[in-house]
Amino acid sequence: MDKLRISAAVEGFVKGDPSRFCMPGHKGNARLSKIFGDSRKDVTELSVIDNEKAVLDAEKDCAAILGVKFLRFLTGGSTAGIFSAVYAVKDYGKKLIINRSAHKSVFNILSLLNIEPVFVAEGIKDGLPVLPDEKEIEKALSDNPDAIGVLLTYPDYYGRTFDLPAIKNAVKKKGKYLLIDGAHGGHFAFVNPKLYAGRFADIWVDGAHKTLPTLNQGAAVLTNDADLICKLNDAVNIFSTTSPSYLILASVEYGIKAYGETDFTGVIKTIEETKRKIVGYGYSVLETDDPFKITVDFGGKGVNPLTAEKILEENKVFAEMVTDRYILFMASPFNGKKDFSRLIKGIKETVKLEKDYAVEDKNASAERVKQYLEAINSETQTIDLKDAVGRISAVNAGVFPPCYPIVVAGEKITEDVIKTLSVINVFGLSEEGKIKVVK
Repeated sequence: MDKLRISAAVEGFVKGDPSRFCMPGHKGNARLSKIFGDSRKDVTELSVIDNEKAVLDAEKDCAAILGVKFLRFLTGGSTAGIFSAVYAVKDYGKKLIINRSAHKSVFNILSLLNIEPVFVAEGIKDGLPVLPDEKEIEKALSDNPDAIGVLLTYPDYYGRTFDLPAIKNAVKKKGKYLLIDGAHGGHFAFVNPKLYAGRFADIWVDGAHKTLPTLNQGAAVLTNDADLICKLNDAVNIFSTTSPSYLILASVEYGIKAYGETDFTGVIKTIEETKRKIVGYGYSVLETDDPFKITVDFGGKGVNPLTAEKILEENKVFAEMVTDRYILFMASPFNGKKDFSRLIKGIKETVKLEKDYAVEDKNASAERVKQYLEAINSETQTIDLKDAVGRISAVNAGVFPPCYPIVVAGEKITEDVIKTLSVINVFGLSEEGKIKVVK
């Protein structure tokens, strides 16, 4: 593996047994290591640590590994990358075309910058958000000439991809920008490089902490467009802390360099064997382009996913996401045999549950009554969710994690929306289960 520059710089500082009259307040005291790890390595941006520009050189190393012109490490997760990407191109239009199931960070930065979202891929099929296609993108671009371009989630939360080369061509024909939220696709550069977002996007985000051996909040934002480098760099500086965690920075460097030298054959074989065993218990497993994701259709077999989640957690198995139909398990080479054995044991236990859960295939698109920006800036009131049928939502509310909406601000709230929000782990509602609607 290439030299781990950030880790080496921090280790060198720690070995000097420094007296710290600088941030952070814990001063590297060993007593705190029992609470949150090796506190000695949690350091601030001192010249003695970064005198060889360790972070900058590490970013250049990782950019070379990924074959990109520009890369910045992030300690604010993919959210900081999404904010930076959109901010970098904010002057090129008044709208942005997005998939309706976009992450809440996309909606947040559009609200902040007063950019109107234009929605594609609005429907639901078989309990999953539909995927965008080039014809839909072409129409959206033609209908909205004042759009900056397109921002899509790729791969989606379930590991599904779509024809990004065709969409790229459609975007470029209009002279627009293609941005990609690749929060769930950082590992594609190594396990499925032909489908990696970096081959197609103008700016994209890799959520390293989601799929690489990286600490929480570690991510990267990248571009191959020389004309966007300065704008993107400035944007990252705006949305990033001036006191980044060197532990997180070091872990992003490690994650990229480690995966660049990892043989994934063994773990992929284990995951495939695990999928076959799950199918043997009568469940369907979603087939996707992400070899590390195991999405099990509980609802389709009459099993309540939330009840199944409780059984799994009793067996010490903790999933990434639970919807009104599916449970998503995210694996990596750092999962051991014990983990997969527990998963299979937990799945086996769920087979004993009553098959009394009915799945309704909601394929219809939502009814939009107001534009997104108009809705979130309207006068509002907060009411019980059960009383919200027919009202216009003033917020996004949906599946948590990963924070994609079931209802978007400006849409009419239906009985199906209420039913779905009532049976999932949800964001967007108050603690009392109330929802904000247009008054």
